[in-house]
Parts: sequence; C-alpha cells; structure tokens
Amino acid sequence: MGKKYKTIDLCAGIGGIRKGFELAKCFKNVLSAEIDKNACLTYQHLYGDDPTNDITTDEFKDKVAKTKYDVLLAGFPCQAFSRAGKKEGFLDKTRGTLFFDIADIIKRTEPKAFMLENVDNLITHDKGQTFHTILSVLINELDYKVIGVTKSEDGTLEYTAKDFVRNSRNFGVPQNRPRVYIMGFSRKYFGDKVDSLPNALPNKREKKIYEDLNDLLEMNADDKYFLSSGYVETLERHKARHEGKGNGFGYRIVNLPEIEHPVSNAILATGGSGKERNLVIDPKEGVAGKVVPSKQTPLNDKGIRAMTPREWGKLQGFINYAFIDEKTGEDTFSFPDRLADGSMYKQFGNAVTIPAVEVMAKFMKKQLAVLEQQDNTTMNKGVEVMTGNVGEWSELYTLFKLLADGKLYAADAETNKIPTIYYDVLKVLRSEKDSKLEYSRETEVKVINAETGEVMCSIPISSFIEQTNKLLLGMKKEIENQKQKKKDSDGSFALPEVWSFAESIKCKSLKAKSQDKADIHLMVHDIMLGRDDTFGFSIKSQLGSPSTLFNASGTTNLIYAITGHTLSLDEITKFNSFRLFKQKFEYLHLLGSDIEFDSTENEVFDFNLKMVTSEMTEIFAAMIKSYYEGKANKISDLTEIVAKSGIVNTLDNSVYLKHKLKNLLTNIALGMVPSTLWTGDYEATGGYIIVKEDGDVVCYHIYNHNAFMNYMFDNTRFDTPSQSRHGFGKIYEDNGRQMLKLNVQIRFVK
Repeated sequence: MGKKYKTIDLCAGIGGIRKGFELAKCFKNVLSAEIDKNACLTYQHLYGDDPTNDITTDEFKDKVAKTKYDVLLAGFPCQAFSRAGKKEGFLDKTRGTLFFDIADIIKRTEPKAFMLENVDNLITHDKGQTFHTILSVLINELDYKVIGVTKSEDGTLEYTAKDFVRNSRNFGVPQNRPRVYIMGFSRKYFGDKVDSLPNALPNKREKKIYEDLNDLLEMNADDKYFLSSGYVETLERHKARHEGKGNGFGYRIVNLPEIEHPVSNAILATGGSGKERNLVIDPKEGVAGKVVPSKQTPLNDKGIRAMTPREWGKLQGFINYAFIDEKTGEDTFSFPDRLADGSMYKQFGNAVTIPAVEVMAKFMKKQLAVLEQQDNTTMNKGVEVMTGNVGEWSELYTLFKLLADGKLYAADAETNKIPTIYYDVLKVLRSEKDSKLEYSRETEVKVINAETGEVMCSIPISSFIEQTNKLLLGMKKEIENQKQKKKDSDGSFALPEVWSFAESIKCKSLKAKSQDKADIHLMVHDIMLGRDDTFGFSIKSQLGSPSTLFNASGTTNLIYAITGHTLSLDEITKFNSFRLFKQKFEYLHLLGSDIEFDSTENEVFDFNLKMVTSEMTEIFAAMIKSYYEGKANKISDLTEIVAKSGIVNTLDNSVYLKHKLKNLLTNIALGMVPSTLWTGDYEATGGYIIVKEDGDVVCYHIYNHNAFMNYMFDNTRFDTPSQSRHGFGKIYEDNGRQMLKLNVQIRFVK
C-alpha cells in the first residue's frame, strides 16, 4: 500500500473531483465545501459527509487552517466564465472572486499540491488576462510550479493557453467537453525538484469506457423524455431562422445514422440548451402521436427525445463506472429520493467528467511519488542511500554532535565558543515523516517512539562520537573535492557509512520534518534558571557556501517608479539587455533617470516589514536601491549609507537604523516568513545554532539576545536572486508609468 494523501474538495458540486481522486487509490478526502443545497444533499447521500460550507467565509478558512491535508481540489462555478451565461468573470462579485478565496486558502495552508478545474472559456476570457492573472498568482505569489508553465530569464510566464484544455472525449466517454485543468506543486515543500516534473498534463485515457455514443444510449426510454410534435416544430423553425442569418445555433440530433462514431455535445448545468443540442433518435414503438399529460401536443413521429439523466450520468462517469463496487460489481450510484429530473440534469451538467479527473489524479500520484522519493536518495552498490548538500548534512551532524557531547555551548558575537556558558542536552526531539522520536541522552542514547513510549533501540555514546567525526571529515573532504572540480559546494553527495548509522537510529531523512523556523528541538537543562526547558533552534552551517537567511520570492518584489527622463522603447530595451545591475543603473543615471520606491508587490510582506517600524519598507527599499547601484552589499555598510541619506530624521540616524535592522534580521531568523502574516511570535524559541568550520556547534540562545543580534547584523549581506524565477529587473509600463521591480535575498557572509 502506497502513501495516502489527504485532500480537501472545494466548490465540490456532487463530488466528481473527489471521486476521480479516490479512484487513484491514494487520496482520502477530509473536508468539503459546497453551497448549492440540492448538490449538498446528493453529496451527503453519496459520501456520508455534509459539504455545506462557504469558502468565502473566515469561519471556513479557519477550519481549513486547522485541518491537516496535502492536496487542494477545486472546481470553479461554471457560470462566471462559461459561454452558457454572461461573461462577467472576476467582475462577478458573488462568484468571480472565488478564485481569490481559493488562492487565500492555498496561501494560508500551503498544500503540497493542487488541482483546479474550469470551463475552457477561462483561457480566452478578457483576452486571456483572467487566465494570466490566475497563473501569476499561483506561480509568483504562492510559489507553486504549475504544470505547463515555464519562466523566461526576465520572469515572463511562458505557456500556451490551449495546452491546459483537455477534452472528455479523449478520456473514455463519448462527450465533446473541453475543460481547463490547472495542476501545481509547492516549491516551498519540494524545492527546485518540481522543475524536473513533466511540463504537460495527460491528454488521453488509454482504455475507452464506451466505443461511442451508441454504446452508451439506453433505447426505449420513458415516454416523458420524447419531445412533443409542437416542440419539435418550434425547434425546427428556430434553427431555420438562425441558419438564414448565417448562425449555427439550433437543436442537434447527435446519433444520426450517417454519423459513424457519434459523440454528444457538452452537457450543461443550464439544462435546456444542453438538452436541445444533445437530442437523440430512439425508435421506440407506439410513441408517435401519443398524448402525454405533461405535453401540450402529442409526441413527435420522428422518435426524437432528450437524453435521460441516467445517460448524462454515464457521459460524466458517475453511472456505470465510478461507483461500481469492486467486490460485487454493483453500481452503487443513486440520487436522494424524490429528486426532480431538472435537478439531476443540473447536477450532472455542473459536474466534472470523472474518468478525466481520474487520469489527472493518477498523474499527480506519480509526480508526488517522484518528489517524495527524491528526498535525497540514490543508489550505492545496489543499496539505496541518502544524498544531500552540506547544509542538509550539517543538520544531521548537529544531531550527532549534541548527543555525542551532551552540551550546547553559547557563542560570543564573533561565533567563538564560550566554554563557561552551556546548556546540558537532555533530549533531542525529532519528527520524521511517519513518527515522532525522542533521543534521550543518559549513560547511553535511547531512541524512543514519542507517541507510544517504546524504547526502539539504545546506542552507546561512543558510537555518536565516532560517527560525528566521520561525518565532519566526510563533509570537509567533499567540499574540497567540489572546489577542485570547480563545482558549487552546495552540490549533493552521499556518505553511505554515516547514513547506515543514521538509519540504525531510525532517521529517515537528513532534515527533520518541520512546519516552522526551527530545524531541531532540544530539551536542555538551564543551569542559570535551574530548570529543564524545550526549545526550537534554527541551524546554519559555516561549512561550504554561505547559507541563506532570507529567500526571495514573488512575494518579496519591491516596485519602483522611474523618475526624471522618460525612457524610449529603444532605451528600455537597452536597459533590460544589461546583465549586471551596476550597468543598468549607470545607464539609467546617464539618461538622467532615477528610481523612487512606490510599493511592495505583496501587502503581507509590507505588513511584516512594518512590524519592526512603520518606516521599514522605505528603509529596506532604499538599501536595495543602494545595493543594486553597486555601493555595498553588507547589511552593516548599507545601513550606514541609508542613515546618511536622510530617509529618517532622528537624533542619531545610524544608531536608530542599526537597531531597527537588527530587529528585522532577528525577526526573519526566528519567525517571520514574507508571505505569511506575522504575529510577532518567534517560532525558533531557543535561537540559532551555528555549525562552525572546525566542527564546533555553538548557539545564540534567546536569552543572549544582544550577542545574537550583533552576529546577525555583522555577518549578513544582500545577494541577487534569480531574476527569471521572481520576475524583476526589467522596466515595464503600468497605467502610463514606467516601473521597475527589484528583489534580494539575504545570505550570511560566512
């Protein structure tokens, strides 16, 4: 049995997306949301869950935030974008903004993956701007890899909109039903591994369920589905009138004898037009001229009828496919008692085609398996071993070292170990993928299942001392090898013997599973306070390349307006062509232009900066400008430059800004994430652990606040992130103004 992923089912209808994912055998639904009362009744009838929830409410969003899940599924209401109704899109206040509620839920809860479904008209709505906005939010703001989209060097999203459309007729059912599928995987969770995924969704199902429409239709239908003669005459006149005007509107008979392999047109939630464009000929005897109480004229003599709700259910895969009991072969699908035909048509017309969704689900299952398996495993002499970069191996080294020494030493502002200040390490608490472990250090190290209390194994402390030394030597040797090969020392490598020991103490990954800023949790004895406390620490390694404190994303873009000279198109092209930012700004100043901070791209990031001081966004923007002008890169130097610029007016601008930048860096280190509204609470409640080049492991405890803040301020610098990934560094026009986005990441000097 493979890994199970938990899903939430939004804008759920009668659960077609949910069912398609359940058929992939590795997805289990844990929360649903739907507001249509009749659809809710059917959903509860089928699954036993009441989906009555409104995704636009804070109450439901809070409920999602408290729900542990992996994959978000959502089908937009068709009316906002469909050709069947008014093309209002995002201007439709009751439905058009639902994407933004879905995006808000993704932002708050950060699922591993998502799949969204909508009508094909989505890609052309508002000349493609609506679809582009959706992709921009998902990729640039929420940091997901969307299948089918790549980024150019200047950050432009590159895609072919029609490549997101898949037609149900290619997925085993005879229905011409094009729909848009958008699937994404989290960069925050999986990292750059998502870039190795296929960049196209499946476009067909290997095995057909029906050969064609004739294979699906159930002849000799109930008389009530046959059209009256008067209705047929009205449809014929209507069709003739439109054909006379050159229009293609009118009823359609989809199973005419001359059609070799008939398929239906798309069935619609609106019912009427969906039925009229999907009429069939049913040669039932005794129907012609028959008087039926519900019809104003006798039944037609051509055998023309509407497709039945049951036939619509087969076209969507609900009936005769998705709900067949594997053991008995019985089709278990049914509607609640006394549901009118009109509601059945509406619910099937508003649903997804389950066999198509099933194929998408199996594709996602495969990609998730690839991403999960890429948790740094490789083969060595036929045996699977762990690989990782220096930073990742340093986290395992910290575990070994602390259990070997039993002490965590404090550091001064220069990261020197203070021999007289330390914390006795009693336990290391570690979350693995499927378990929570305690490493209790006594006369030996006991590995305990934290959930059951079972002692899983006991390891001599001498073994940790031995493996700590081997791991340190292995990392240093690999760093040297990569330097000689002129490779980045952040490249992955394997240490099979060390990993074999790690497996013996029940480690399944180099990095412990974490949902916050803390990389390791320790129970220590505080000599000063005379008590035992549990703290979370973030780990940074001085081995290898300098580690990153603050990662750039689309969220952290700052927007500047071009001032002074207005650039011509040729001048913009030339500015954008420069590779180095120093060249860009020298050229800009040569033209008599400059930049002036305008706004942040993301209001949450702006809020988080202003948690330090209301001026921090402007201060940060001024530092970034000075950095790209080539004036300095160290935080301490940039602070002095900005202090002299007059951006603030205090008794001592240097002292004031130095204090504020120390606070900002500390906030970033211990709790603040740019894309998440920060409350001011620290998540790394213990502080920072530094793995030094000589193998010492020292810490800045939260109690030693001043030394930690000084270390952060004196040992960090700005660095240029990927322009293509985050979409900055090129001049563009917005409402008649020339604008420029800039972005940075913050690295340790060492």
